[in-house]
Amino acid sequence: MRRHPLLWKLALLQIAFCLLLTWIIWIWGVSAERRTYFLSAADQQYLADYARQAEGIWHSQGTPGLARFTEQLAASEGTWVTVLGPTLQSLSNTPLNAENYRQLTFMRQLNWPMSRRLQD
Repeated sequence: MRRHPLLWKLALLQIAFCLLLTWIIWIWGVSAERRTYFLSAADQQYLADYARQAEGIWHSQGTPGLARFTEQLAASEGTWVTVLGPTLQSLSNTPLNAENYRQLTFMRQLNWPMSRRLQD
């Protein structure tokens, strides 16, 4: 004799629903996390435009022009700004200390992921 068949069906349905919900949340979380691993194309373009401006100013106006540019950029963006040469020397008047060099050696390129957890 079967005891409470509806109860077992509802229990299995609830377990299946919980597993499905867990799977959906996990997939959504991974998807949201991966979308934030990289800078958006607009942000990459925004930073690349600043780099082009700095390079143009360096070639046309030298260190004094670059100093003005970095001061204006630091004021407008509210952050620390420097322009570096290929060997990490400061091209503007912004002095670099040992802590700055340590941080700069860990910088990523614009198209690199912002997390080391990305294994793709």
